[in-house]
Amino acid sequence: MRAVCSLLLVSALSASVTAYPNGAPRAACDSMHPVHGHKPQPGTGGYGVFPEPDFTGTRTKWTITLNGTSAFHGFLLEARSTRGGKIVGRWSHLPPRTKALDCDGVNGNAVTHHNHKRKDMNNISFTWAASSCKDAPVYFKATFVKHYTKIYEGITSDVLNDVCLRPPKCQDCDVSKAGRRKVLGQARARCRDAMRANTLSLRKNGGRSCRQDWDGLACWPETPAGGVARVPCPSYRPGLTGKGTY
Repeated sequence: MRAVCSLLLVSALSASVTAYPNGAPRAACDSMHPVHGHKPQPGTGGYGVFPEPDFTGTRTKWTITLNGTSAFHGFLLEARSTRGGKIVGRWSHLPPRTKALDCDGVNGNAVTHHNHKRKDMNNISFTWAASSCKDAPVYFKATFVKHYTKIYEGITSDVLNDVCLRPPKCQDCDVSKAGRRKVLGQARARCRDAMRANTLSLRKNGGRSCRQDWDGLACWPETPAGGVARVPCPSYRPGLTGKGTY
């Protein structure tokens, strides 16, 4: 009997460990909680989710970047409607060591890791597009797995009230400048809304964090004391492509 119990325990542990590098299972789509059996850590862990509009096509897409003050080995990322939390949109241009996940029977509406060698990941970006302009308002929600026992859940982006921004007609005309100013204003408003919402998170972390802040160019996430934050270069300022960090 003892041998049977030991065999069952080893089988369960092996399944859990094997599932970890292969990414989140479909069963985790709703809760976004890993199957490791470990409780999530308080606060954000210095991790953040950063959306930026991509005007390179005829239809507005969004570049969604996962970033933090330290690397992570796993994640689950979804776009959610503020009306009921429904998973919306589709993902594309997946970076290495990641894969699409089909939630609620919909193809490719979530993304997760596929990191067999458990290599460090950070500053990774994906392309997301809404299924319809009516999906808005939308926010992006992520779970970060720093390592097997250290998990951070419920990390959310700013809320996008408009997922179908009109792309500027050219790079140098007045319409382009006006479009960039509009996106800048929206980013500033989203950041300030998030700053007010994150006051509670800061209190839960014992106040040992640098507060979320808008510096006139980008929104800096709440960061643990002693940590280093990096955010994507905003594409709405001339001379910046949105592909680097600063």
